[in-house]
Amino acid sequence: MSIEGNLERAKKDLINSSDFTLAGIFNMFTGYSQARIGSSELVTGFERLGVKCSIEQAQLVVDRYDSDRDGKLSFWEFSNSLLPIETQSRDMLERRKAVWDISYETK
Repeated sequence: MSIEGNLERAKKDLINSSDFTLAGIFNMFTGYSQARIGSSELVTGFERLGVKCSIEQAQLVVDRYDSDRDGKLSFWEFSNSLLPIETQSRDMLERRKAVWDISYETK
């Protein structure tokens, strides 16, 4: 399977975790503020999840999803990096009531 296929599968797996919400994961990366996420915040957020990510890799994510080109990800720009392509799954996750505490298993 391709990298894109694996990534899409991982996104769909997250949707099946009832405690995974866009607001909850965004808050993990912003430190529970409404700030926008830059590459250094991405690195810190990934470290909280036990994922190693270089500043260069984080900058690639910012560059890919930063639609207004301000160097940081808004809530929806960040969310787009997590949403699967499939419309029904996207809609389900977007409508899910915010859960702020994400379980260890989901993390």
